[in-house]
Amino acid sequence: MPPLAAPRSIPADQAAGMLRIRKSLSWCYVSAPLYLQVVGGDYQMFKAPGLALQKTPQAGGHLPRQLYIRHQDKLDSILEVQAGVTNHLEQAIAEGGQEEVKVLLVDMVEESFLEPRAENLRGLMPVVKVLVAQYGQQGTAIRELALLANKNYGAAVHAVNVTALTLAYCFKQGFSTEVTAEYGLAGLLHDIGKLKIDDAILNAPRPLSPQEFAVMKSHPEEGLRLIRDQGFSRLIEEAVQEHHERLNGQGYPRGKRKISLAGRLIGIIDSYEALTSDERPYRKPLNTLKALELMHQETREGKFDGAVFKSFVYCLT
Repeated sequence: MPPLAAPRSIPADQAAGMLRIRKSLSWCYVSAPLYLQVVGGDYQMFKAPGLALQKTPQAGGHLPRQLYIRHQDKLDSILEVQAGVTNHLEQAIAEGGQEEVKVLLVDMVEESFLEPRAENLRGLMPVVKVLVAQYGQQGTAIRELALLANKNYGAAVHAVNVTALTLAYCFKQGFSTEVTAEYGLAGLLHDIGKLKIDDAILNAPRPLSPQEFAVMKSHPEEGLRLIRDQGFSRLIEEAVQEHHERLNGQGYPRGKRKISLAGRLIGIIDSYEALTSDERPYRKPLNTLKALELMHQETREGKFDGAVFKSFVYCLT
């Protein structure tokens, strides 16, 4: 990709489209210029298009606290970030750098979700394939990836955790590489519809009101609208739409009783991850045993598929 034409400076009154980038991924931005905000609100070019910043802890420590990118450069840059992370993941996994792998994945997913267009979302599949290829014989390692704490729990951390647990399940069940990768991407995208929900509802430090919960329950359909007819498999569409449906008809958004395997599996893993994570400030996470006891009771009540739940429990051991 040729370097992009870009102004050396952008006045504050023309900077409405400037977006912050994650410092940890600054080394991935090559084609697009990066900008530094200066006194008065103007932006000055910090890195010219076509140049790369060095990926070292030392270089990161000498970078400005915050760098920016123009909105019109963002779409191509996200694909560049995904490619950079994909290339670096293999080395990090081979070296056993679980913490680095988790940070890379979370930062990349957050960056991709900034512009949830089909091209960006499909660009996550090569990353999932690296995870499948590198962790295929290490079911324990991929499961442990989900257990690693992250400083700021959010949508990206939840997506990465659900993906790691989903891959562990698929490895245990002996699914093919192709099917495992599809389930992995389904894990990353299952909650994509939440990007359409107001942050005040998503991050409410209290239980939601009935009106707020009604809005929250729209996210599976919102997610399906985002990815439908965009080249994603039926399996992924089913996981996005059905992961909150329950076999007894008490789920949402449609109260379906006939649910695909993708919807049943991602629904179980999504519930387990939410119960055991520190997702909500108004409740404490459950330990593994307590979470599984609660879900076992819900399985007996007809919410979850008993065979899938049993297989999921086995993949945690």
